[in-house]
Amino acid sequence: MSTGLLDCLLNTQSKTAIPAGQKMQVVMIDRGQLHRNPDNRIYIIGDVSRLKEDIRANGIRQPLEVVELPFGGYKLIGGERRLTACEELAKEGVEGFDMLPCVIRESKDADDDKIALITANATARDLTDGERLAQYEALKEVLTRKKSFGQLKGKVRDELCRILGLSTGAAARLNAISENCGDDTKRELRAGEITLMGAYRRAQEIIAARMAQQEAAKATKTDKPVYEKPVVFDCAPKSAETIPQNPDYDEWNLPPECRVAVEKAHREAAQKQEEQQRGKKTLRLLAEKTLKEDAPWELAWEDVQFGLEYYKQLLPGGAKLWKRVDETRREAGQTCNDYAIILQDNKFYTCGWISFYSGITDLLTQYFELK
Repeated sequence: MSTGLLDCLLNTQSKTAIPAGQKMQVVMIDRGQLHRNPDNRIYIIGDVSRLKEDIRANGIRQPLEVVELPFGGYKLIGGERRLTACEELAKEGVEGFDMLPCVIRESKDADDDKIALITANATARDLTDGERLAQYEALKEVLTRKKSFGQLKGKVRDELCRILGLSTGAAARLNAISENCGDDTKRELRAGEITLMGAYRRAQEIIAARMAQQEAAKATKTDKPVYEKPVVFDCAPKSAETIPQNPDYDEWNLPPECRVAVEKAHREAAQKQEEQQRGKKTLRLLAEKTLKEDAPWELAWEDVQFGLEYYKQLLPGGAKLWKRVDETRREAGQTCNDYAIILQDNKFYTCGWISFYSGITDLLTQYFELK
């Protein structure tokens, strides 16, 4: 075997990812005693041809990481692709790969072994989007269990971000996909048929649809329509009454007793029209109050990548008023709010997203009037 192995053995402390202070030793272990780790299904071994040729030419640059099994043999923690490449070389008749250099780690329990496996793989190579999601889900499961046993201080989310080197936004996107997308989406992601952002957009759509269903279930049923009572002119014989003829009315030549009823009907119509105008003013004030910054907006979700925040509040009749805040425009000193009214069936009542100055107040007033 080449000097790559010797160099590796002499510099194990600096080249392995084992924390300082942890007990370890580098030993040559028979390849037949190395057992693959079932938890490693998180990761895809893939094509190892380039790695195999590098090992053929330079030897194993970094020892495998293992833990000792209670009934003999060793379980892999890190290095499954290296083991696969060595196995293929041995099958091809290349000598020198029956014994492999390994770092023996101390095993505490199954959960700590899985965390060690993920830590070893998280930064060892470029991961696919499917591997990133599977890695996140596996680590979250372990850390949640440790938290329930009182073995983890602080938040699971913070420890996830620390171990995987994730920002809070990236962790939030992975969590949205994990919690909302089904197995079909995850299989597509693992097969490389969709990207992580494509899966995240699906998660957002699922969240929005679920929220709409929940709000619709809470909304009270609309009242039955109230029909106005038709005007009936009472033209029963009454004592004669002299009233001035009004040429503005087509009914001015009716009998005097009916003209009284006609005049009354016109006065009531004028009064009703005035009341409607007052009602519209009230509805407009209500619409303006609904759009204020201190209105009861509820944060629905954040699109961290594009600096967007989505807020909502329930409207009468089960619809929702949505507000989209563009942080990028806000930082640039531009108008940053857009609005939309979404009906119970998830259709736009507005013409898509519109700004305050594009008539959202009028559309909201119109919606209140109809409701």
